[in-house]
Amino acid sequence: MEILKYGDFEISSDVQMTKDYYSDLLPSRTQASRNFAEYYKNINKEEKAFFENLGIDPKKIDFSGTYNKKEKTLLCTGYAYFCGEYIKSGCPGLITPERFMDDSDTLDEDNKNSFVVGSFEFAFEKEEIASACGVPEGFFAISVTSANIPWLLDEKPEREIIAYEPPKKWEIHKQLWEALKAKKDAIDNSRQSRKFIEETLKECGIEFRKMGKHEYERYCNEWVKRMTPDFADAEAVATHCLGEGGFLWHLFSYNHTYAIAGDAASREFDSTKKCKSILICNCEEKGYVLSHTYKLKAEILENFTDVTVTSANFAWTYCKTYAFDCGPYFYRPKKKSNTNDI
Repeated sequence: MEILKYGDFEISSDVQMTKDYYSDLLPSRTQASRNFAEYYKNINKEEKAFFENLGIDPKKIDFSGTYNKKEKTLLCTGYAYFCGEYIKSGCPGLITPERFMDDSDTLDEDNKNSFVVGSFEFAFEKEEIASACGVPEGFFAISVTSANIPWLLDEKPEREIIAYEPPKKWEIHKQLWEALKAKKDAIDNSRQSRKFIEETLKECGIEFRKMGKHEYERYCNEWVKRMTPDFADAEAVATHCLGEGGFLWHLFSYNHTYAIAGDAASREFDSTKKCKSILICNCEEKGYVLSHTYKLKAEILENFTDVTVTSANFAWTYCKTYAFDCGPYFYRPKKKSNTNDI
């Protein structure tokens, strides 16, 4: 064992055991590690001596990094391991390894377990760090950090290691403009969709009244309440049908209850007696109260993106979905007392 001193630190190191450990490792292939390997070719004597005195091969340290575009430097962090023992630190007197690893010790609180060598900051870590990484018993971990490693690779830094930089003014204006344009396009698309639905209903001779926002929301909540069978998980149904990204027809696609699907559902809808009904436009979050619904056929609803049609008293419902592999669905909930189709 060699006794090494760094400032107020004193450690014993089995250099040969450490060298043997690193001789069995392959060089790390992360960009940060490969960039460090280039830097190590011209590392200064003081920094090189630290690694060599412990028997550590820094070219095999698995570094992660954060690239600074402005400075063209890399903040490198990683763990090195050495076989040995910790003797004492900056605290007066001898410190046992057990005391050094104790969370309650003031050594960690005062951050006296770290020291600087050249452009590197090193810190002794708890024994659990080494064992958690699969390092043999008797090895200790040292964290290695350097904020000033120049970028030396010919390749560009990978996107995930580039540090965040505040956007420039023109980038902020561009983001705002794109956000406003996207919002305007969404509004225009919604208007065009509603206009198409209303014109189609007029052409079919179906009278309608637009529902207000609160009326629409109350109706959707009532639809879920009326259509959900007693055996289904009401909380899960509400999440799937009314939560973010939810659609009413998720009551059927998530198998909360059975519904007729496909062409059979369309035929059932066409043969069902219909008078006053409600039409819900799921994508636009709008609704219509319809009269003379007997004129409405499944073929007409195929022109719409995603709609649900229900009798005014919830005796039946028909869902034409946007998804090619879901629906259409036709469903009659269990009859309840004093419930008649109108």
